[in-house]
Amino acid sequence: MPEIIRHSSSSVAKSDFRYINKLAQDNYVGHGPLSRALESRLAERFSRASVILAGSGEAALALALHQLHSCNPDNDDVGAVVYVIVAVVNVISDVVAAVVVSCH
Repeated sequence: MPEIIRHSSSSVAKSDFRYINKLAQDNYVGHGPLSRALESRLAERFSRASVILAGSGEAALALALHQLHSCNPDNDDVGAVVYVIVAVVNVISDVVAAVVVSCH
């Protein structure tokens, strides 16, 4: 029988629910004052002019790959492991020409 790869479950602390409830009550589903405040704090913490929060790992990966590709357009190989979700491969193939998949 093949080995089952178990994923960890997400967890939300009880203290997080006041933020979640406030976001829902204020109807901030996307970019709102808390996310702008977090961007400012992260930019300050990491000594950057600005920070962009992404709504998903897929969006974050696309932003990062676009930036890397714009800095080094001649290098278009991106490595990925075999066990990866399709969205990651789709983002890589949308941004660069080649996806190199490794079994190791």
